Amino acid sequence: MDDQISDLERRVTRLEELVRGYRHVLEDDPEAVEQTAQILALIRQNPGASQRGICRYVQQHYGISRGRALEILKREMGVLWRTTDGAFNAKLYYERDRNTSGTELEQSASRGT
Repeated sequence: MDDQISDLERRVTRLEELVRGYRHVLEDDPEAVEQTAQILALIRQNPGASQRGICRYVQQHYGISRGRALEILKREMGVLWRTTDGAFNAKLYYERDRNTSGTELEQSASRGT
């Protein structure tokens, strides 16, 4: 039992370090913030854009390497955008809905009726 508790404490400590490290990366790297904003703007303008198309576009227009774009896409998945599977194993990106509870949507729908 003590071994399991120790193992859990180590895991929690590691997760806390990862979270702190993630915040530290974004705070210290304004370029990462700018690149993330550029990719988010692209996804907003082109909902359903493929991973391949996003990587190509940001490389041509912003000089972001494919590897860096994939890293950002993976890191912010579920936070800033969501994905669905497309034809031929394509991964399609959409901006994540900000209101996950649905309350705002329900209120505006009830006002309209």
